Amino acid sequence: MKGKKDIRGFALWYIAEYLESRLGFRKNDFLEWISEMEGGTSEKTLTRYIRGDTPMKRWTFSQFWSMVEEAVGHYLEYEEFGQSLAPHAAEIWEQEKETQEALCRLFFLDLDAPERVEDFPEHGRRLFEDAEAYKQQFLDELKPVFGLLDKAIQYKIQANFAAIATVTTEDITFWRNIQSMTAEEKEAQRRLMLQGATVDAGIMLANLGNEEMRCWVNLRDRDYRDTARNAKEPWAQFSEKFRELAPWQFPMTAWFFITPFQVACAKGEATDGKIEVQLPMREDIDLLLLFKYCLAEEERERFLTIE
Repeated sequence: MKGKKDIRGFALWYIAEYLESRLGFRKNDFLEWISEMEGGTSEKTLTRYIRGDTPMKRWTFSQFWSMVEEAVGHYLEYEEFGQSLAPHAAEIWEQEKETQEALCRLFFLDLDAPERVEDFPEHGRRLFEDAEAYKQQFLDELKPVFGLLDKAIQYKIQANFAAIATVTTEDITFWRNIQSMTAEEKEAQRRLMLQGATVDAGIMLANLGNEEMRCWVNLRDRDYRDTARNAKEPWAQFSEKFRELAPWQFPMTAWFFITPFQVACAKGEATDGKIEVQLPMREDIDLLLLFKYCLAEEERERFLTIE
């Protein structure tokens, strides 16, 4: 879409990612079930909603969430899906459903779109209050893990937060796709991307000179060991920047952190009071920068696949 992004489709992307990672409800199965419901639409159109290609004007929030609940309910009931169910999926959904509903609702709120007021008869002010509460909950859960990171890594993350705060559904979809690639496949991807259509030269120069790009390059290249040694406590700076995120911005930013931290914690106990978190590798960031700042919008479509 050109101009201002309609972010309602992000709700579909967000809940599909959540259901797959937390409940084992495969994304393709979820989209197929939604497409077959009364009032649903084709899987192709749902994919376009997720990618932000088409505004998701079809449903009010209550209609959207009703379909999500119905799909999850059927999924948890069907025995033949048992092999793909995550352990304790029903219990997890029961405990986290209310929070996920509130997070998805954020994507439907747009103060510049008066026609959506009917979706939020009592929720406008409370949505922002809830967003602040969820930010704090996330920070409370992240703080102990963050404290186990090497201080240079802590500093690198907070110093370059401006880059991480820009991640979009497209970025994360692309990111997930390249994580499963071998080094040879990533190199082939890079060559293919270099042959693709690019944005206008002026736009590319502006992109390459902005603060976001500088921060991505710092995440890729800079060693902060000497700087971090004498720096203030990175957590205070990180948490302050996280709290400043817009309500619809923080779910994606949080998602960017969740996966590497979960992987690190799952590897076992900390060594010498520290854990190792695998930050994005150099070649991964190079590919993301090509995708995010250099390729034309229609060209990026080629490198996005729904798994």
